Amino acid sequence: MIFLLVFVLLSNSAYGALTDNLIAYWKLDETSAGAVVDIYAGNNGTNYGATINQVGKIGRAYDFDGNAYISITGITGGTTQTFALWIYADSTVAGKAIFDVQTGRMQFVLNEENSMALYDGTAWRKFGATISTAGWHYLVLTLNGATSKANLYVDNVQSGSEQSYTPRNIGGAVKIGSSYPGAGNFIDAKIDEFGIWSKVLNSTEVTELYNNGTGLSYPFGPVDTCTAPASGNWAVDCSDNCDWTTPQNVPGNVTMTGSGHLTLSDIFTFTGLKQYIIIGAGCLWETITGGSIQ
Repeated sequence: MIFLLVFVLLSNSAYGALTDNLIAYWKLDETSAGAVVDIYAGNNGTNYGATINQVGKIGRAYDFDGNAYISITGITGGTTQTFALWIYADSTVAGKAIFDVQTGRMQFVLNEENSMALYDGTAWRKFGATISTAGWHYLVLTLNGATSKANLYVDNVQSGSEQSYTPRNIGGAVKIGSSYPGAGNFIDAKIDEFGIWSKVLNSTEVTELYNNGTGLSYPFGPVDTCTAPASGNWAVDCSDNCDWTTPQNVPGNVTMTGSGHLTLSDIFTFTGLKQYIIIGAGCLWETITGGSIQ
């Protein structure tokens, strides 16, 4: 086991930026029949056959069985957008719609000719990336109306190739789980945490939403960062002023940012190899009696 301690100056994460230009956000956490709630702007949807209250990536999710969809009206916006969601594909049959926008036809589909693809009302734009049925995946589709460029992130990695496309305004109905008007290309998958922004999310914002693979839900505020995650890297916000009085099993690297006082009086056990801690300049670290790193 190798341990390296590095001190660098890192900027604090700006969670507030994630709500800038947010159009709508469906947590998909419903546990009983009724509206599919847009927790941000009130553009609630109607569920046509999807099974609710399934185990999601964060909380609960909707399960689309290949003959179900959600319909949402009242969504409007310009030609620059970001669509983001978690998906667990039960089948990767090509050409099944993850979502579709009525006005101008912005349809995003699963594995069209072995590629995640966008139909922009003119042609299919194929990114060259695919997903499997092995677990949850985070998809972020950015559409820059100013440059006519589209990009896809899969699990926090810009995937495939940037595509030129024909920008369209958001309008009319939005379908989740099928093509418009909800009459075909039904997907067989679970979907969770669906958001739409009227801006291009940058790579830092995508990373914050991916959150080391555990996800981040609206309102995107800081979570408890003083407890080590079960897997992956650990991001500690020093403003939480963590006081570690119980052992922590640390599965990955640790990054500490912000300003605050951290106190260690028990054991940090690194469970992997060649792990390290990065401590920002605003973090005061103090190891007191009983504290150790091993």
